[in-house]
Amino acid sequence: MNAFAAGFSNHPNSATATGEAVASVADHLARRDLVVVGIGGAHEAEAEEIERAVRSLLSPGVAITFTTGSVLGGGVEAEGLPAISIFAASFEHALATVFAIDTIETPEGAAMVGMVDEFASATAALLFADPFTTPAEAVARQIGLEYPQIATRIPVPRGCQSMEMSTIAVPWVLHSRASI
Repeated sequence: MNAFAAGFSNHPNSATATGEAVASVADHLARRDLVVVGIGGAHEAEAEEIERAVRSLLSPGVAITFTTGSVLGGGVEAEGLPAISIFAASFEHALATVFAIDTIETPEGAAMVGMVDEFASATAALLFADPFTTPAEAVARQIGLEYPQIATRIPVPRGCQSMEMSTIAVPWVLHSRASI
């Protein structure tokens, strides 16, 4: 069975905040195939140390860490404040893979560069995009056309609807374990 857990802390001390968020995830999820860590506020200066601690303590199959202006977790939004939020998932019949996709401008519109072979067998995808530099809607549309097994319609968050071309990261792709 797939299982999920989350942890959040807005403690001002980075080590304490990391420990609180990690403990919440570890208490609820024994195996972590995917861990996504959002770091905000004053903790951004210690993002590398936080990432190392999370990887060491949770031993995820795949870890994605990002800094952000607003961290969400536990029903709280910490905008511009020190906070750490961790989402973790354990998959019974899937495998998470991390890779990046670049977008380039062509006469026909946005084109993706860097698609990996594993994407062809994916059954789900989680896209992280910079809302100021990535044509998320065009990329989602192209993924849907080239890989219809992933989604017939990928919703694009409101903040990502009008952007310039740049880089998009596709941090994880979900595959059936049977197809690997």
